[in-house]
Amino acid sequence: MCPTGALYHDEDGAVMITPEKCIGCKMCAIVCPFGIPEFEALNGVMFKCDLCPDRRAEGRPPACVEACKTGALMFGTIDEVVSQVRKETAEKIIKLKEGTYEEEYNGWDLFRSMYAEIIRINEGESK
Repeated sequence: MCPTGALYHDEDGAVMITPEKCIGCKMCAIVCPFGIPEFEALNGVMFKCDLCPDRRAEGRPPACVEACKTGALMFGTIDEVVSQVRKETAEKIIKLKEGTYEEEYNGWDLFRSMYAEIIRINEGESK
């Protein structure tokens, strides 16, 4: 996808960019299903998060994931992330059935959130 080879996978499989090789063609942004690479207009090249390789080498998650207090950010393989989302959804359903679900909700909001999670899970499956 990258005509200059600026995009590559590091030893852990994370996608990285070498800015010195980038010609700013934006091809990576066009083909990325997650919309991750962004154009840096000042330098005319693409950039993206490097997922904190020093932290990953220590077995720690990227700083943003560790700092996120809401749990909105997750880090891991697609299978690990999907498994975690499935587990959390199942726990919510069990608590709802038992009547111990503590978050405020109405039926429609719960249906929409569960439906959205099911769609996310199905789209995120790697198999």
